[in-house]
Amino acid sequence: MATIHQEKPPIDLQVGQDTQHLGLYPGHDVMQLHEVPKFRAFPRIEGSLDLPGQGSVELPAKSEARTALGGVREWFVRKAGLKPPESIMPQKGTTLAERHPDWPQIKVSFLFSPHGSAVDMKDLPAFTADADIYLYENFDGERYRKGASQTTKSLQEWSTGDPDSTEQAIEDIKVNDRPVRGSKYEPQLRAVYGRNIAVGSIDLSKQENDQIGISKHIAEAYPIKEGFDETVDLLANRLRKQGQMQNEREAIMVGRFENEIARILKQFPELHQKSELKVAFSMGAYHTLLRHGLEEIGVNTDRQFSRQSQPNTYVYDYYNQLTRSYAYGREPSRNEKERAYAELMLSFTLNGGLDLKFQHHDALSEYKRKIVSQLTHEEIVELHDVGKIKFDSKALVPKFDAILQRKGMAPLVRSEREMIDLLMADRARAEASRAKVLADAKT
Repeated sequence: MATIHQEKPPIDLQVGQDTQHLGLYPGHDVMQLHEVPKFRAFPRIEGSLDLPGQGSVELPAKSEARTALGGVREWFVRKAGLKPPESIMPQKGTTLAERHPDWPQIKVSFLFSPHGSAVDMKDLPAFTADADIYLYENFDGERYRKGASQTTKSLQEWSTGDPDSTEQAIEDIKVNDRPVRGSKYEPQLRAVYGRNIAVGSIDLSKQENDQIGISKHIAEAYPIKEGFDETVDLLANRLRKQGQMQNEREAIMVGRFENEIARILKQFPELHQKSELKVAFSMGAYHTLLRHGLEEIGVNTDRQFSRQSQPNTYVYDYYNQLTRSYAYGREPSRNEKERAYAELMLSFTLNGGLDLKFQHHDALSEYKRKIVSQLTHEEIVELHDVGKIKFDSKALVPKFDAILQRKGMAPLVRSEREMIDLLMADRARAEASRAKVLADAKT
């Protein structure tokens, strides 16, 4: 019986996850995805950069700072005392094929999705069905007891299993001493078991995670102060730091991509016989910047989002919208910061005040935006005043319900089923309205 020992993750408030900033429409509860050809996420920079709590930081010379990915973040990695990534911006060649002419062509396809439940990850087995290599996210907010290599070895071992015994393996294999069946790890096991697929990871090791401090930062209590403005600013600064940490993490991942592919090709020399290697890479939907980072070093990529979201859209909650804004170098508006705080209060209310459990985290993200997008500044202050001394999520339940009632909206849902039914009804009304507009336009 194979077992992976991983620490139980904390309550994940980073539900839903995000779109491109190019597609943000402030005030709307749905953000359209827009694909922009030849989009460069990282402008050339030089000089100095003002960082919260760190003052003005001198950047490398222009010849070093080729992009924000290859310059600023490589510099941050060195500052953190970590080994600089070997190939963040390779010196020779502009594409992967030019740097590695002996390799097959490589195409990396990303699946971006929430990753808090089996429902969130249900698209993974189909996504990896025709892949030669599977890269996975090894760090999702929980602290490692073992490094990524042990998990990779276990997944690789499972890939050699008998496909006819998949269901028995799901019963036998345990994570955190709990059965895989029904957990968020079941889709991952189904994605590799009996597939003879090469498995790898370019995510942080335990040492790197500890030095950057991502797990510790995410686990810290949220700052709720008496003053509303102070609380909003503290939360925004926390998410700014979190965005910087994730940038460091993704820079490291980009930097070791080619080394991991080289390791896999050495372990599985038969892959050299293929004209093209299909790499399936599953990541939390927050991490779209990672894809741009790989494209910066000449890797051919495409992406899709989990099918649970609406067609051609992906809804990020305000929490992730704010964090991603900082990661992309955009200063959020005051309105966005206040809504992120209101959404945090709503998350505590749903999880703590109503003790609800959710499996459909992208639907939860959409629901939270539906509620929070309708709140005024004054109403967010009202909510803050309920728990500014001692945060009480149960006391926020009647406060949220009263505000929603004033607006002619339904009270907070009392179950996940009720939430999904509400969102489906909203979509049906929107579709009917759209159809009417189109019909009227033809007459």
